[in-house]
Amino acid sequence: SFVDWQTGDLAIREIAAGTNRHLTNKGSWAQSREFALFSQWAPDSRRIVYQWYNKEELFELRVMDIKDTTPRILYKVEKKDNYVQPFDWSPDGRYVVAGFYRGASPHTGKQIQIGLVSVEDGSVKIIKTHFETLAADPGPWGFVFSPDGKYLAYDISQEEKAYEKHDIFLLSADGSTETPLIEHPAVDTVIDWTPDGSGLLFMSDRTGTQDVWLIRIAGGKPQGEPHLLKPSVGRIEPLGVTLGGALYYGLSGNASDVYEVSIDPRTGKILSPVKKAVGQYEGHNGYPDYSTDGKLLAYISRPNMPTVRPRRVLGILSLETGQVRELNPNLVAFDFPRWAPDGRTISVEGIESESRVGGIYRVDVQTAAVTPIVQFKKGMMIFSHRWSKDGKLIYYTMGGQDEKACSLFVHNLETGQDDKLAGAPENAPDIDISPDGKWLVLMNRQGKKAIRIMPASDGEPREIYSFEQEGNPIMTPAWSADGRYLYFSKLQKSPGAMMDLYRVSVDGGEAQKIDVAMNHIRHLSVHPDGQRIAFSSMGANPEQSQVWVMENFLPEGAARKK
Repeated sequence: SFVDWQTGDLAIREIAAGTNRHLTNKGSWAQSREFALFSQWAPDSRRIVYQWYNKEELFELRVMDIKDTTPRILYKVEKKDNYVQPFDWSPDGRYVVAGFYRGASPHTGKQIQIGLVSVEDGSVKIIKTHFETLAADPGPWGFVFSPDGKYLAYDISQEEKAYEKHDIFLLSADGSTETPLIEHPAVDTVIDWTPDGSGLLFMSDRTGTQDVWLIRIAGGKPQGEPHLLKPSVGRIEPLGVTLGGALYYGLSGNASDVYEVSIDPRTGKILSPVKKAVGQYEGHNGYPDYSTDGKLLAYISRPNMPTVRPRRVLGILSLETGQVRELNPNLVAFDFPRWAPDGRTISVEGIESESRVGGIYRVDVQTAAVTPIVQFKKGMMIFSHRWSKDGKLIYYTMGGQDEKACSLFVHNLETGQDDKLAGAPENAPDIDISPDGKWLVLMNRQGKKAIRIMPASDGEPREIYSFEQEGNPIMTPAWSADGRYLYFSKLQKSPGAMMDLYRVSVDGGEAQKIDVAMNHIRHLSVHPDGQRIAFSSMGANPEQSQVWVMENFLPEGAARKK
């Protein structure tokens, strides 16, 4: 089972036939913002439990028989800042072990509970209410039942930084006892039990690479030291072990990275080939932005670590030394970092952890302290924002989540007042400000694409360039450092997501194609020297997500139940 992210529907893959089939049919994203997540097969191979984000913006646990595809709600959270997620079925198919999260993930995990949900009537029995850990966002993960149904194995972060150390514990199914199973400085995460229940498979980076290990278990206690089974498997996503001992796992595709290209600002010719600008968390970086002095590059990382919600890191790369600093602001989600002109803060578009209110937030680059700048109401979202050159104003576009319309506003940081720029078009969410701070460029996502400029003080917009483009990809425009050109990306005519980089004069005319062709070129940022452009991309030849199977790696006798 998997989520088809073209629509957000739950689907299944018929392995023998090589075909896919939707189990839900919610319609397009424009029709509905609902989606499925975290599906788990029942032992009978007929039912699936899954998480569903409903029209009320609340999370549910749903169960479905694939023969009639009629969903049944097992559990529904009461508040938007609550969260529920299924992990595994009990071997008898009567219960689902699930995590219940109240509000933002708190220090020591006091508001994270683990419970058994009755598949018959939806009643919940909480079996664990507290996790001893130093992690601010502990993210207990990977709960799997032992084949005899007596135990649950799980992993949890043990250090302040969630990605530094994970240990594995064994919890009795009634929650009465808990036993440390793997305690090691490495990041150790649960895969699954061996089919005969004699041991637990887990991932570990203790050798410096991602490996598959086995720890023997008897009577709820570890037996001896772990054994290395399969070295250097890479960053895999375990999907489960079959009764025959085959491990199915996923390999992520569509990885995003921050790239940089050198360009002659006079001719538009490439001076040196495109290269990755950030080496850490490769495949999980994006949203670059150069500081006004050109010495630093801010970006967002989403480390591929086990956690309830994808973790984000605000990275700051020194272009002089190559060193990276990481900031962890108290925000649930945040993207689109923008340097303030004074270089002391970075603004991001995100959601505040405690209040769950979205908006534009200021992050102190030394302390990671968060201060709200602009906050929006329910059902609204901010599409992009830019600082004025004197740091006194912020321009931003805001509209409904359907992205059909938006308005351009200017926020005065001294008075706190927000004013709508009446002359701006109502369908241009992506903006940038000129180097002299006098002009704004605006670009729409829906329909025929038009690049327009208008005075930052308000006034009538003027179209510079337009082109036909299928779909609604984000193609953030950017001013050249000398203010003479506008950079943008454009999908190639061939099927797929390959894009070319272009620039067009602010005086209009034909667009100049630049010799950069990669998948999903966006989030453009031009260096103050005009000779470098940073952007997010999936690369020139991105790999698609794949599912693999690992066979014949278990010790003899462990591949089948006794």
